[in-house]
Amino acid sequence: MKMLMFSGPNSNSGKTLVTSAVLRSLKNRGLDIAGFKSGPDFVDRYFLRVASQRRAGNLDPFLMGKEGMDMALSLAKTDYALVEGVMGYYDGMSNGWEGSSFDIARTYSIPTVIIYSPKGEMFTAITKLKGMVDFSGGLIRGVIFNKCSEKMYDMLAEKLEEYTEVKALGFIPMDKSLAVEADRLGLRLSEESQLDDFLERAGNLVERTLDMEGLVGLFNDVQTPKRGPLKGRGIKIAVAYDEAFASLYTENLSLFEELGHVEFFSPLKDKALPKCDLLYLPTGYQVEFAEELSRNLSMLKSIKDYIESGGYCLAEGGGFEYLNKKLNGFTMAGLFEGEVLKTDRLNNFGYHSLKLEGSILGTCQINVHEYHKSEILGPGPALGEAIKNGKSRPAGFQYKNTLGLEQIINFAGAKDALEYLVDNKSFR
Repeated sequence: MKMLMFSGPNSNSGKTLVTSAVLRSLKNRGLDIAGFKSGPDFVDRYFLRVASQRRAGNLDPFLMGKEGMDMALSLAKTDYALVEGVMGYYDGMSNGWEGSSFDIARTYSIPTVIIYSPKGEMFTAITKLKGMVDFSGGLIRGVIFNKCSEKMYDMLAEKLEEYTEVKALGFIPMDKSLAVEADRLGLRLSEESQLDDFLERAGNLVERTLDMEGLVGLFNDVQTPKRGPLKGRGIKIAVAYDEAFASLYTENLSLFEELGHVEFFSPLKDKALPKCDLLYLPTGYQVEFAEELSRNLSMLKSIKDYIESGGYCLAEGGGFEYLNKKLNGFTMAGLFEGEVLKTDRLNNFGYHSLKLEGSILGTCQINVHEYHKSEILGPGPALGEAIKNGKSRPAGFQYKNTLGLEQIINFAGAKDALEYLVDNKSFR
């Protein structure tokens, strides 16, 4: 696989727009290319998927480890991969670079292009970029200047190439039609057809303003260990996926497909759960769709009947909230005793270590991520704990064969727990 990374000095530098536009341009040129997002992000990855018109993955040293990232790359089955960084290039766990986009680039020797948006500066931008270039040890190979006039770009490019060893690869002009409203983890989820049109325009733009041949030439061969697929178990896995249940890791879906047959359904629109051996309720925007979800009484009853009769279910984040009594005042499935309240701020945001005992995933310790503007009051007794910065709180709520988690798992980094579930349980 040939790989290249786009990163920046900070968040809001335009990484997602530029990465998506270049992905679309290269896809239109006929390259077999997929996108990856570093870190636990779902929303930016949605843009990468629409841009390349194929699944986009995540690369996350904490959630997945080296073996899990290797697995994610092998699952992609692509000739080229363009990775979008998260936050600033060197921003990692705590106050170091470990776990950063730079860390991923070092692990796989991925050349990096910095997306830089100059703000009220000229030559100062060159000094900042030189510091980033020098610290990278040769990984940073080029710069794209974002929100920049052609005249300004010419001046910056001249000085960049005079004072550093990297090349200026073009610019993205100021264009209000390319502005995207910020929301949630990164960018607002749009109607896919509208987003597709938007990215087609963006892809055409970068063909005119970027050195596309120079960018293609920077992709570097990356060797990752070969792996065979997971042993197929012939099971049927029902995966909730619609506007409310919108956030699931591509790696999870690919691993489910190796294990058996995946069937998608909509808790918003469908009347009943499809026949399955395992039900997966991922996170998403359940709080925002609480009223609509509560109206679909036949689906709520179908899921409750499945779980009450001993069906196996894994519910994460908003998927777990859906199984509680109340969600922002609206009646839900009621399998857990909790009441979920919407909040104005993030609660327990970030990475955690999840410890479980006697769960349907076994007794295990898994690195997880948590992101929600809500809190659950009184969901019931917990099987384990979630630990962050040395502090722990109850986590992992199980009813019969259903495990509810406020946290989110990328199973590329927890393959053993997934295999425990499918190997050690008697599916109906």
